[in-house]
Amino acid sequence: MLAVKINLVDNRMVESVIENLSTAIVVLDRDLEIIFSNQAAETLLMESYAKMRGESIAKIISSEDGFLKRIDEARSLERPLTARQICLETNNATVITVDATITPLLDQSEILIEFIAIDRYLRIDLRGQTFQYRPSRLNVRV
Repeated sequence: MLAVKINLVDNRMVESVIENLSTAIVVLDRDLEIIFSNQAAETLLMESYAKMRGESIAKIISSEDGFLKRIDEARSLERPLTARQICLETNNATVITVDATITPLLDQSEILIEFIAIDRYLRIDLRGQTFQYRPSRLNVRV
């Protein structure tokens, strides 16, 4: 009985950890249909899990960066791949920039995708570069 209680606590803890990650997690089946997503994925992709479940990832997001081909590449290589600064377009036409790690699971029938939104970091970086260049221009003009 104690083992059952511990197992239930462990399962609840794992579920709680996954749901509270800031990293967006999506799991695809062999047909690239969504079989799991956490709360962060719902927020990032602007779609509820109830609407995404069973849908092809290509129907939820599109990418001109060849992101969907990278999923097939990770599966065929049987190892994780990381794609940096990928621009994805969501169903509501919002463009987001992400770093994505694509990991084949088990017998390569499922694919785990971890998305980290980097839009904010890119804006901060651009602002920093802008501020760095301004003093240089002022010095040249003087």
